[in-house]
Amino acid sequence: AAMRRFVRVVDPVFMLGVAMLLLGVTFGLVTAATGGWSFGEGWLMAAYVLVIAIFVVGFGIGLPYYRLVGRELESGADELTPRLRAALADLRGIGSLVASLVLYVSVIFLMVVKPFA
Repeated sequence: AAMRRFVRVVDPVFMLGVAMLLLGVTFGLVTAATGGWSFGEGWLMAAYVLVIAIFVVGFGIGLPYYRLVGRELESGADELTPRLRAALADLRGIGSLVASLVLYVSVIFLMVVKPFA
């Protein structure tokens, strides 16, 4: 039951995360423009790449994985079927989560430290 509730909120929470990331990018670009930084600064270029990677991991791996698990859960079976067990064991779930966390932390690091400035 808990797994079904989790999967039901994945799409709305994912879209909220996308909106917040876009808002962060927007404020970041405005801050760079008004703060006297060039959009070609090394730390900003690295951040652009990482933000694109966040979108690729999220839309290309994470969201499809959680939707797959959701479809398996919606099949109505309350027990762990072989297909559901296989979906839950798929490393895309934990892999996309870990990759996203590392990417987000890396972007925050770049924004705070500005190592190539």
